[in-house]
Amino acid sequence: GPASAVACGQADIGLGTDTAGSIRIPASYQGLWGIRTSHNRISTDMILPLSQSFDTVGWMTRDAQTLAFAGNALIPDRDRISLSRTLLMCDKLNECVTPDVHEAFDHFCNGVRSAVSNERINTLRSIDQAPFDPMMLDNFLSIFQVVRGFEAWRNNGEWISEHHNDIAPEIAARFDHDSHISHSQYMRGLEHLQQARSAIREIVGNNTLLIPTASSTAPMIMPNGDISNIEDARARTLRLTSIAG
Repeated sequence: GPASAVACGQADIGLGTDTAGSIRIPASYQGLWGIRTSHNRISTDMILPLSQSFDTVGWMTRDAQTLAFAGNALIPDRDRISLSRTLLMCDKLNECVTPDVHEAFDHFCNGVRSAVSNERINTLRSIDQAPFDPMMLDNFLSIFQVVRGFEAWRNNGEWISEHHNDIAPEIAARFDHDSHISHSQYMRGLEHLQQARSAIREIVGNNTLLIPTASSTAPMIMPNGDISNIEDARARTLRLTSIAG
């Protein structure tokens, strides 16, 4: 996909959509810069939808300068939110990541703390803790899975049914699960989604939240075809990416 093309130097910018991390996670796995834009920041008209409640436009690049260049082209002359000078971290989310990611992220955070305390980052004045915890993320994820699942099947169920045998088994299994989400479950999910979004906005406000992008480095493909490690990494990563929903 676009992440491989950008990482290999075949393209400077990889454009796509991010629903549950489809920009952020490939970028993280391949050492790229990736951005998922805010809802409705860039029009999704004429884009094949997966889940309208979560689909956003995003892109990935090999460096920050190109990432910003693409942003200026895709979001010209738009109103910008004024951010505070407080950076939020959340030590409780360290248990959501593997030990190697924890170590690397902790090292990075220590560097940021030092830079802020020594006033080497003039856009930040203070660092505070965000009261997220793994149980809260599990709740966000369960809401996300209901709403995304219903919309994904509504948008793509007919095509999936016609091409079921051509789809990877693990992908087909997800759509099979999605097909059994009822409309009443979906409507309750939308109500809970609004409550979750309000809770996240209350916690984050106009501050910047710094958390690991993914729960692990890219999981290895096992020679025996076992994908349990991949599915486990995906499940743990979704707990983190669901905050952006």
